[in-house]
Amino acid sequence: MTPADAKALDKLFQKRLIARNPRSILLGDTEVIHHFKHKGGSPLSLRWYVPNGIPLTNEQHNLIHGAKGNEMMSQIYRIKGTIWRQSLISQAQRSCQSHELDFKTVRAHIEGHRDNYL
Repeated sequence: MTPADAKALDKLFQKRLIARNPRSILLGDTEVIHHFKHKGGSPLSLRWYVPNGIPLTNEQHNLIHGAKGNEMMSQIYRIKGTIWRQSLISQAQRSCQSHELDFKTVRAHIEGHRDNYL
């Protein structure tokens, strides 16, 4: 997968998940999809994994990266539950390299046609 492919998938991830989740998990209209497990510091197995995308308003997104981050993350844990958290842990343990990922397969996952892209 090329860097341009990854960038295109990042945009698609935001667009599709906002369309599927018009309301923020913490109330309000969704404006951004937050990577619960940050895309920069997490394995590629989580970067486009749909359950890792959390719908938020821009204000909520700014707060989650600021002073209220821990409090908001705890709220999300309570709302999403243990099964969701376990799915992120399991997905994070699956290793992959960018050259192993297929653009079409990841796109199909983001669009809801596949449960996973690994």
